[in-house]
Amino acid sequence: MAEDRSFQAMWQEKSEPTTPGEYIVAVRYPHGFGAYDVASWVDGQWQLGYSAEIVGWIPLAELLGGIDVGWPEQDEESFGKPFRKQFEEHRKESPLSDTDDDDFVEFKD
Repeated sequence: MAEDRSFQAMWQEKSEPTTPGEYIVAVRYPHGFGAYDVASWVDGQWQLGYSAEIVGWIPLAELLGGIDVGWPEQDEESFGKPFRKQFEEHRKESPLSDTDDDDFVEFKD
């Protein structure tokens, strides 16, 4: 029997997020139809770019945490592995201390 790998996210309704971020939203258009979209919550407002009512939302991080899709293989081969190698070499030369605030590494061709 196949393993049940379903994921059920709970819609937040009749409320607004408490933190800025990216959300999957259920959108009800003025003409009555609805759809899903991705929207930012910034300064107490939805950033949609069009007129519609948000009738429910789920934090994007919560949704992504429930799926396992990996990363596109071609990008991993052409960018991911070379970046990881360069990053590891950089860390050997410049290890982080407990007081470092930034861990930015620039990838160079």
